[in-house]
Amino acid sequence: MMSKRIFSLVLSAGILATGLFFSACEDTVTPVTPGVPTAVTAVMAQSSGDSSIGLKWTASSYESNSNFKDYNIEFTDGTASFQISSPLVKGTAMVDISGLKTGMEYTFSIYTRGTDGQKSTAATMKWAPAKRFKSVRVYETSSSKGSGMNLSSGTTLNISSGEMWDLCFDTKTATNLVFGSPNATGYTDNAGKFVSNGKTAKTTTIYSDSTAPTTVAPRTVDADSLNAIFESKNIGVGTLAKQITVENLDARTKGFVLYAKTQEGKYAKVCVKAASGKVVQSGADGKFLDCDVSVQTSNVPYAMFGHNDNTIPAVVKAHTQAIP
Repeated sequence: MMSKRIFSLVLSAGILATGLFFSACEDTVTPVTPGVPTAVTAVMAQSSGDSSIGLKWTASSYESNSNFKDYNIEFTDGTASFQISSPLVKGTAMVDISGLKTGMEYTFSIYTRGTDGQKSTAATMKWAPAKRFKSVRVYETSSSKGSGMNLSSGTTLNISSGEMWDLCFDTKTATNLVFGSPNATGYTDNAGKFVSNGKTAKTTTIYSDSTAPTTVAPRTVDADSLNAIFESKNIGVGTLAKQITVENLDARTKGFVLYAKTQEGKYAKVCVKAASGKVVQSGADGKFLDCDVSVQTSNVPYAMFGHNDNTIPAVVKAHTQAIP
């Protein structure tokens, strides 16, 4: 039998204020028909840290029923069962669950409960914690600072270690600054070799919503923080796997998040942050991108079984001008 443990949590949503209610005296009281509690809907998740997962949902319609008691969350890693330390009160629609294991897949079940002991069917979500790296900066091509990023370590590397790059910032073409897979930039030739030293570049996948085979644009979501992004599906679902770049960065005024998979099979989300209405920032060492990274330590696409995209993705080289 699986054991059940209690986990801590942090409430991230408002709690409804308590009101006072008065009623006139009546000779009879209409009996309450509680019914079966209804489940929450639209459950979403995020890997909020290497040992924590955030959950978000739309409240149950049962909250308006006088029989409503609370929400409870039970979860399992497949070998043991757990539950949150304190049930969630009416008005709660977001929670962060900590004390989890990095890269471990958890299945969460959210229940709406009534004061009479009944509970709803489970609203479920499968997800995994992921490691976070903050303010990883990649610099313009001509800078003495590193222009490439290794996602697994969250480090910036210069061109002499280009074979370790998973993503890079390319400013070789002044009219089209790009960020993405090294093979899709001007650093490498059509054989995937770095022009400067002949080393082989990694095959990093960036996911795209596009169905066009050549002019493929990466899937990006506007956001200046990874914490702002909750997902209803896992990385790679319903998308194309391509070696591509995000182009025309000088024209971007808002931060964005892209979705990637390393050659080693680790899934990542990268937030390229904006400052003062610009994604491309400038400092003493030249132009740079300021990035926050969320990456799985194991080959888990934020907790999805049976997804197979292990083929080497096609390379789509950066364009030399804006795509109409």
